[in-house]
Amino acid sequence: MPKRQKISEQGRSMIEMIGVLAIVAVLSVGGLKGYNHAMRRIKIQKFMDEFELVLSQAHENFLNMDRVDITTGTVLVRETSNLKKALEAISGASYFSDPRIYTFSSPYDFYFYFYKIPKDLCLEMVKYDYSGVTCFSGLKGSWKTRIPSQSALDYCNQVTTTAEVNLLFNVQPGNYCNIDE
Repeated sequence: MPKRQKISEQGRSMIEMIGVLAIVAVLSVGGLKGYNHAMRRIKIQKFMDEFELVLSQAHENFLNMDRVDITTGTVLVRETSNLKKALEAISGASYFSDPRIYTFSSPYDFYFYFYKIPKDLCLEMVKYDYSGVTCFSGLKGSWKTRIPSQSALDYCNQVTTTAEVNLLFNVQPGNYCNIDE
């Protein structure tokens, strides 16, 4: 009869197991941080897509209105619930006023006010090319400048928590921002 060979089983030490778990934990934290960053970017992009839709509706509605009947405070787009949901997904404390028409004497045709928006959304909004003359005003100051611009980026970069943003849109030719970039 053949001799039985003794098989020596050797397990892993506790220190080796803790080391492996530590490496897995570090990789998980990094992955979670990357995932959260990616989800934030997706939420901001969804907001910008919704904003572009509302903006195109406001632009179209503005062009179809009889200018004689326009008074201060006229709302251009009433259905903004998807935009509100997209903004709430980024920050529940943020909100905006519905797009409204300026008075006849203003060089701007219509505007949006955004309140308490996060810094990263502020940066995205002032970097975006809205295809047309668009002016930006930080509500903490009375200056206005074209966007995209460095001064608008500087405003958003200086924000510590949240920002107020006023976007002023020009539809008719000849309108301009108060300060050239």
